[in-house]
Amino acid sequence: MKTLKLFGLVTIMLAIMIAVPAMADFGTTASSITVQNTGTSVATVSFTFYDASGSAYSPNPLTSDGSAKANPFTLNAGESYELYMPNANLADGKYSLVISSDQPVVAVSNVIRDYSGTGYNGTFAGFSEGATTVYMPSIVYDYYDYYSELSIQNTGSAATNITVDYSCPDGTYQDTASGVAPGAAAHFSLADSPPTGMTGGNTNGACSATISASEPVAAVDNQYNQDGFLQTYNGFLAGATALKVTALYNGYYGWNSSLDIQNVGAAATNVTVTYSDGETDTCTALAVGDKCFFYMPGKASATTLFAASISAGEPLVAVHNAANNLGLAQTSNSASSGGTTASIPAGYNGYYGWNSSWACINLGTVDTDLTVAYAGYGTYNITGLGAGESHEQFVPNDSAGPTTGQRASVTVTSSATDIACTYNANQDLLIGTGDWALAGNAFAE
Repeated sequence: MKTLKLFGLVTIMLAIMIAVPAMADFGTTASSITVQNTGTSVATVSFTFYDASGSAYSPNPLTSDGSAKANPFTLNAGESYELYMPNANLADGKYSLVISSDQPVVAVSNVIRDYSGTGYNGTFAGFSEGATTVYMPSIVYDYYDYYSELSIQNTGSAATNITVDYSCPDGTYQDTASGVAPGAAAHFSLADSPPTGMTGGNTNGACSATISASEPVAAVDNQYNQDGFLQTYNGFLAGATALKVTALYNGYYGWNSSLDIQNVGAAATNVTVTYSDGETDTCTALAVGDKCFFYMPGKASATTLFAASISAGEPLVAVHNAANNLGLAQTSNSASSGGTTASIPAGYNGYYGWNSSWACINLGTVDTDLTVAYAGYGTYNITGLGAGESHEQFVPNDSAGPTTGQRASVTVTSSATDIACTYNANQDLLIGTGDWALAGNAFAE
């Protein structure tokens, strides 16, 4: 039996937090969970939910909206199922989720929040495992009105104490949660309950964090402000001395990017960022646990779309953020490894107003060719993608992609090297009513 802990296949655990912690006076939050069978035969899939006390719920039927979805249920190879949490056969509340399957599965959680008519959207992937140390390169406390909310799930087999060590420009701070049961999650809202002494603000509010526990855990961070921005990303279970970033923006159709890079090694280190346009940035003597920050409009080059390679003598983790002047924001993770095939769930061409793009970077040292296949639509090749270079594609402009008003999953295959891919999507019909944008990392094979 494979177990996916959706924030924890045979045995695979996917951990995905299906609900974001409530914020004081911040409206209602709902989530949806999409699980896909990536195996070669029919999968039997079950959902088990956990409340904050660790009590488990496996409702059957899974839904209360009249569809009477069974739990467990079956998925054909390649098939996916989406559960909108307000339709789940559960009492209102915050839950974590474990998905179990006898075939390999992947899952993503989309977060939707409404505050006085303003919409917020974010997405993150399920975890196949946890770790006793998790790294968060970007934590914000009243940083240009942004606040972090951490959700940390116990993916182990015994209750655990969780410690969060924050590193900020003006010092270090700590928060803890005790006796978190297996399957349950602890939530840390900096807007509601910051650690004692944390000052925040535009000068001291850009922090990083290291999470530790005696049992393996998985974590996500939701960063929001009440102007309508929400940026969500997965915590890192390990670092690497070489990282790749698929796409960065400097005034690209109004989008600007930033990089948060955290030293997760054992000693201070020098960091070099080499952009695909030839420009570089450096960060010297970066202390353990600390981060350095680069804002792309600060680059000298006029290039508007580019990739990046990050290197150091100690392991690093990094996230890349993007926002535009229309109130849209998104975050995705850097990559230290990938695969020869990447599965991208979001290929939208005006699908209920959603449009998407995807980007893939060559992680190898030689050129590679890409084969792009839209499920149910077209296939084509991209030749000669250089080492460290990336290709970004706006789906509505892709002649092989889905027709107007439709969606399709995308599979990108590399001929010679490993690749890593990301995707982002915007709800263009609702621009001006909040942050209707999301981004995520593709699943590598």
